[in-house]
Amino acid sequence: MTDNFEYHCQEPRAKSVHFAFTFLNTHAGMGTYETELAERLIKYEDLNISSLYFSLLSKGHQFVNFPVKHVRLPKGFVFDRFNDKFSRGIFRVFRNIFRKCVSYNILSKSFSDDDVYVFFENDLPRMRLKGKILAVIHDIIPLRVKEYSSMYELCLKNSNDILSRASRIITVSEFSRKDIADFFGIDKNRIDVVYNGVDVEEFSCLNTSKTVMEQLRIKYLLPEKYILYFGGSDPRKNVEAVINAYSILPDELQKIYKLVITNPSQKVMDLALEKGITSNVHFIRNIPSEDKPGIYQMAACFLWLSFYEGFGLPLVEAQASGVPVVCSNVTSMPEVVGDSALLVSPYDIRAISSKIEEILIDKELRENLIAKGYENIKRFSWDESAKKLHDIIINL
Repeated sequence: MTDNFEYHCQEPRAKSVHFAFTFLNTHAGMGTYETELAERLIKYEDLNISSLYFSLLSKGHQFVNFPVKHVRLPKGFVFDRFNDKFSRGIFRVFRNIFRKCVSYNILSKSFSDDDVYVFFENDLPRMRLKGKILAVIHDIIPLRVKEYSSMYELCLKNSNDILSRASRIITVSEFSRKDIADFFGIDKNRIDVVYNGVDVEEFSCLNTSKTVMEQLRIKYLLPEKYILYFGGSDPRKNVEAVINAYSILPDELQKIYKLVITNPSQKVMDLALEKGITSNVHFIRNIPSEDKPGIYQMAACFLWLSFYEGFGLPLVEAQASGVPVVCSNVTSMPEVVGDSALLVSPYDIRAISSKIEEILIDKELRENLIAKGYENIKRFSWDESAKKLHDIIINL
C-alpha cells in the first residue's frame, strides 16, 4: 500500500516594509536620496512596501511613482511661504507636534505589523514598533559644526534614540560612517554605507538642446560665460569664500567670466556689494529640478567650498553635466571626487582663486578634469545603491 501525500511548496513571503518620508521629491539632498531609492525599491517583488509621508508644504507625493499615504496639517496651519524667523519657528513647532501626534498615530494603526521600518530622517517616532528599524543618518552636522549649535541637543537626543533602537544604521559615505562611529563611540560595523547616486542621463549634455540652453539663459538672465555655485547659503556652505575668491581673480578673467550663485543669503549679497563686484555677480533663486542640468552644463567651472558635507550631491551632478569642479579637501568631499576635481582648503581664499584661474586658462586641465569627472560618477548609481539597500532590508 502506497501512502498518498501532497507536498506544498510555497513561495517565500514578500518582506513587509514601511517607508517614512519627510523630504519627498524636494530638491535637497535628503529629498533626492529618499525619492530615488524608494522609486527603485518599490519594483522589487520580494518587498511589499507601504509608505507614509508627512509634510506641511510639499506636494512631492504627487510626483513619485509609488503609493503614498500623505499626512498634512490642518488647512489653517499650512504655510505656502515662510521667509521670516517667526514663521520658520512656527513651522518647526507644528511639524514636530503633528508629525508625532498625527502621522505616527496613523502609522501605528495602519502599518503596525510590518517587518521593517525605514526612516529616512534623523528621527524616530516615540512609539514601539514590532518590526526591525532601519534608520538613515546622513551626517551629524549639528554635532560637529558650531553654527548649528542651537540644534545640538535635539540632534544628540534623536541620534542616541536611533542608536539604541535601530537594528542597522544607513549613512551616505565612509566619512560619515567613521564620523558617526567616532562621535558616539559605537562599532562602525553597525553602520552601512549606501551612497547617493546621480542620474547620468538626466544631466548629460547630449540631452539638453542648444534651444533649451538659450531659453534658460533668457529665463534666468544668465551671462554668456560664468562660474557657478549651485546650492544654499547655510553657514557651512561657505558661500562667502566663493565671493572672496572670485573678487581677487585677475580683472581680465572677471570681464569674461561672471559669477552665478543660487539661493543667496542677504549676507552673501552684502559681501558682493562690499567687494565691489555686484556687476559681475548674478543671483538666482527657486530653480526647478528640470532646469538644473542646463544651468550646470553652461558653466565654465563649478565651486563647492563647504566646510562639512556628509556626501555633497552637487559635486557628482556637476561632473555628470560635464563641468570641471573645484571643491574643499575636507570631510566627505575627497572621498566623493577622488582625483577628478581640484581640491583646496575651504579657508584658503588665495588658493581657491588660484584653482579657479587654473581651470579657466588651462584648456588641457579643464578637459582632463571633465573626462575624470565622467569616469568618477560611474561609482555612484541609484540602481546600485537601491540594490544595496534592498539587500540590507532582506537580511535584517
